[in-house]
Amino acid sequence: MAKKKVRNNIVVAILFATWSTGEIVRYYFYLIHTIDKAGLPTLNWLRYNLFIVLYPIGMLAEWHLVVLSLPYIRERRLHTVPWMDYGRANA
Repeated sequence: MAKKKVRNNIVVAILFATWSTGEIVRYYFYLIHTIDKAGLPTLNWLRYNLFIVLYPIGMLAEWHLVVLSLPYIRERRLHTVPWMDYGRANA
């Protein structure tokens, strides 16, 4: 249940949009600079300043998804190392 709750959350779309926006600007910047070394001033500005907006949004989205994933992780005991549990059981 928790897996669907995380997967279908709007924050996943926000995170993908944030990552995609940064990547689109970055690769478009590289494409333009391979064609014309001067580039576009607006694209230069976006390439080096868009992170001011995108970084906090991406960080908060990732944090939110981690918090939403915790019940799923606990339920399946994905946060433990199996060989460490044997020592606790015998103690």
